[in-house]
Amino acid sequence: MFTLFAALGAAYFLSIRRLAKATPNAAAAVHPDSARLPLPGNLISNDAGLAQLNISNAHTNKGKQTRMKISLITVCLNAGETIADTIESIRSQSHPDIEHIVVDGGSTDETLSIIAQNRDVVSVLITEPDGGLYDAANKGISAATGEIVGMLNADDFYADDDVLKDVARAVSDGGDAVYGDLHYVDRKNPQTVVRNWVSGSYSRKSFLSGWMPPHPTFFIRKEAYDLHGLFRSDFKSAADYELMLRMLYKHSLEPRYINRVLVKMRMGGKSNSSIANRIRANKEDRRAWTINGLEAAWYTLYLKPLSKLKQFAPASTKPNHMAWKSDENLEKLSASAQSE
Repeated sequence: MFTLFAALGAAYFLSIRRLAKATPNAAAAVHPDSARLPLPGNLISNDAGLAQLNISNAHTNKGKQTRMKISLITVCLNAGETIADTIESIRSQSHPDIEHIVVDGGSTDETLSIIAQNRDVVSVLITEPDGGLYDAANKGISAATGEIVGMLNADDFYADDDVLKDVARAVSDGGDAVYGDLHYVDRKNPQTVVRNWVSGSYSRKSFLSGWMPPHPTFFIRKEAYDLHGLFRSDFKSAADYELMLRMLYKHSLEPRYINRVLVKMRMGGKSNSSIANRIRANKEDRRAWTINGLEAAWYTLYLKPLSKLKQFAPASTKPNHMAWKSDENLEKLSASAQSE
C-alpha cells in the first residue's frame, strides 16, 4: 500500500511540476463581478425576460429572535434526488432568521416541484440559465439581504440543528467569517462517512502550508462581498479557493473556527472527481495567487492536494477536538528546505 501511494505521489508531483513550468504568471486583474450590487429585499432583476419566481414567504424558525440574519445560497440543476434533504436541514435549524435563496439553472426534473412544496423555507427562487456554478452563486449573493452569507448546495445538508445558531454567535463575537469541519458521505447512504475533513484552527500562514477550509462550511459577512468582490466566474473549479484566499489571506479578514462537523456533503465534487480534474484545479490554485498579487511558497501547491490524503482516515479515529497538526509538520518542512 505504501509503495502504491509513493508511486501515485511521484506521478502527481511530476504532473504538477510540468504544469508549473507551463503556467505563466498572470497579471493582477480587476474582479469581473465586483460591480454587482445587492438587490433590495426579494426583488430580482430579469433583463433577459427569463422565467423567475419570487417566493415571498420568509423562513422563520423556532427559537429566540436574533438581530443577525443569515442568507443561504443553494445552487442547483436537476437536483431532485437530493435537494429535499438540503431544504429539510435548513427547516430544522434553531436559528430564527434565515433567508434561503435557491438559484436554479433551469431544471427539467422534479427539482422545481420540490421547491414549490417547501415555500415556507425557500425565500427566493431564481430560475434561469447561468454561466456555471460560480455565476449562479454570484446571483444568489447579489440577492442576499442577510448580514451573513453561506453556501449550501443541493448535495449538502447541515450536520445538526444548531449549526446556524453557532455561526451567528461566532460572527457576533467579532468574526468576519466562520468555518468548521466537514464529512464527505456516501451519495446513496449519507450515514456512511467516506472522508473526514478536520479544518483545524486558523493562522494566516496556514495558506502557505496548502491549507483551506471546506467551502460548504464557510460563512462570511455580506459586507465582505460588497468590499472585496464576489466569486470569479472565469474560474471553473477553484473559485472557492480563490475567494477564501482573497478574503482571508490578501485582505486579512479574521475567521472563527467552530471545532465540529457543520456540513455533510455527498461525494461527487467537481474538482475532486478525477486526478485529471485535480490537476486542472491545481492550475487554477496557482492562478489564484498570481491574480491577487500574492506569492506562494514553493511547496504550497504541492501540499494542498496531498493534505487531503489524511481525510480518508476513519472519522472515529479523528475526533473534532484533535485537529491534524498541519502547521507543525509544514514548519518542519519549511525549516528543512531553508537549511539546504
